[in-house]
Amino acid sequence: MNEIELALTLFNLRHHIEKTLKDLGVVRTHKFISDFGEWLACKLFNGTLALNPNEVDWDIEANGIKYQVKTHHKADTTHAQWSKIKTSEYPTIIFQLKTDYKVKNIYFITKQRLQVLFDRTNNQSKYRLQWSECDNISERFINDYPFLFQ
Repeated sequence: MNEIELALTLFNLRHHIEKTLKDLGVVRTHKFISDFGEWLACKLFNGTLALNPNEVDWDIEANGIKYQVKTHHKADTTHAQWSKIKTSEYPTIIFQLKTDYKVKNIYFITKQRLQVLFDRTNNQSKYRLQWSECDNISERFINDYPFLFQ
């Protein structure tokens, strides 16, 4: 098989993977990492996705509470440990993924804590949330979903 045939075969495989992920409801847009995090949050928190995949402020609803979800898939060498948050109106779940898409950490911050942090800034349109300002809630899920973290 030459390089062109291999590339075509791999793109065909990618097409089938994307279609299967869409059929499963994991992926709804072309933002695969974000969609995966929102879908995973729904599974872990027994929630439902926002009907509109382009909802601006919140992504899932669980137990009558709306949450924003942030998902990061970065190289191990990346030192950035923050998420850009546009609103303090909803509690936030943050997934830090390893390069193999397994979960490295799951962070959570309450709406009340976000509002305190937003109030400290002059720019109310966005906030650079350091993950150290959040609770690491990974331990809540390791026993039930060990395959997520291995």
